[in-house]
Amino acid sequence: MRAALILSIFSGVTAFAPEEYEYVGEGCDSGTLAALKPVKTLAECTVCHFVQNKEPCLNTAKNIFSQRFKLFGGEWKDCPGKPNPATGLYSCEEYKKTHPHLRIRNKENDKGKITGRQYYKIGHYDFFQIEKQDNKADPIVAGPNGELYCPDLPDVLPNGMKSNLVTTNDLSIGSNPGDYGCSFDFYRGICYVPQRSTHTMLLDDWERSYKAGNCGPICPVTGRPWFPSKVLLTVCYANEEKACCFPNQDTEIEEFYYDFLTAGDRCKEELIPAKKALRRIFCMACHHDAGKYIVDGTIRICKSLALKITPEKFDKCGVLKAEERGAPWFGDDMVTPSADFGVGLAGAIKMLESSGGGDPQDEKLTKAAGEKPSGEQGPRNGAFPPFIPEDYKIKIVDNCILDRYNPYTGETEECAEIDVNLTKTCYDYYDNLGTTSIISLTVVVVTFVVALVL
Repeated sequence: MRAALILSIFSGVTAFAPEEYEYVGEGCDSGTLAALKPVKTLAECTVCHFVQNKEPCLNTAKNIFSQRFKLFGGEWKDCPGKPNPATGLYSCEEYKKTHPHLRIRNKENDKGKITGRQYYKIGHYDFFQIEKQDNKADPIVAGPNGELYCPDLPDVLPNGMKSNLVTTNDLSIGSNPGDYGCSFDFYRGICYVPQRSTHTMLLDDWERSYKAGNCGPICPVTGRPWFPSKVLLTVCYANEEKACCFPNQDTEIEEFYYDFLTAGDRCKEELIPAKKALRRIFCMACHHDAGKYIVDGTIRICKSLALKITPEKFDKCGVLKAEERGAPWFGDDMVTPSADFGVGLAGAIKMLESSGGGDPQDEKLTKAAGEKPSGEQGPRNGAFPPFIPEDYKIKIVDNCILDRYNPYTGETEECAEIDVNLTKTCYDYYDNLGTTSIISLTVVVVTFVVALVL
């Protein structure tokens, strides 16, 4: 051991451990975002830069698609240090002896001279795209020792066109990679490009990928774009086809949602609209465009949605306010929402921002250890979207244009009309305004018919 250490010091040979893909998941909290190195170009953006969602790293489907190989693909890295004088092998080559899965190749300069060795850093486990679609040596498809993929596929097809491992050029015999035994499935995983159809033939590649190719804004709780859930989601079932959360996260969201509404079944008929809006907020982490509505650690929620969960709407049942979600042994209380959070929009904001005390023993243990209280915010316990980093802030975007007074009932409908452009920048009750328009038109028609009958 000592001899190996001395050799590494004086010969330049270094201990080797290959770099691995960093799965971010829920790691981009406010502290991580604040510590990010400023960037000037889109090519410099990392996953957390896109979660931060600031220029030039705007978290859009088009940007993620354009940077998909850098964000999720593998890359060749230089083997560090110098060859071992005793064996003539680089540290990565020594490593390969006990880890045969590691891919290694020669590093060459512009003149074709070998200048070192490189190893392949594997990308995201769910990324199956190749940057050059005629590259049979791409590690995504090549054999473990660099064997070329589909060697029988000619460089030039019978129709005179250059071969392509991914797509077919036309319907003529011999133009399909499958005709030569190429069976790798590229139409899966992150940001693949679906084949053109009559409905999508005029769309750009990124648009087709966003619609049906598992591509879109980076999800704040998975560190990747949306994907179709292979397991049925329970409370966030509306997001199954384009999920930004995993099924286990949906299960925990369900727990938090029903714990908060413990007494909800007693008057569920009256609470259906408010509970649906609350569920919409609880399921934000599962929404395929969730990353679009988070900017620099701030969650942008539309005023039109916040008004649907004002605390007084839950008074007939009450809610369960826990010291910490998922930890009932820390203590909880049934509260009257309007009395605890207030009423109207201000009450909704307070319910969204509410936090508990966490472990009641923390304060005692901190004092016993002679330490000062951290002063950090306690765990969220109100309507804050689960799994989104709890140190994120809430911002209500005023997308309302006007309220509407009904002289027959004496009631005022808040936020009766909304600003279309502003609503696109915040998380709302509906995914698109077309749905809202259809519902509004239906209400008008039904009202008119009832008036005629009466």
